[in-house]
Amino acid sequence: MHIYALTELGKKIARTKTGSTPEMKVLQYLYENRTATDSELDTVTEGGSLACRSMKRRNLVRELTT
Repeated sequence: MHIYALTELGKKIARTKTGSTPEMKVLQYLYENRTATDSELDTVTEGGSLACRSMKRRNLVRELTT
């Protein structure tokens, strides 16, 4: 199980942009709830954990677990 949170860049994007893509849904969910697990992100949108891994490489989210 992995736990994710937003970086400062991710917070800025979640605060200023809207959209219905899986990535934006994940950003909005993390912005509202601060952290989320893989299973919670998959509940928000199909493929939410995959989108989160992609956003991790772009420095939008960070993984809190190691």
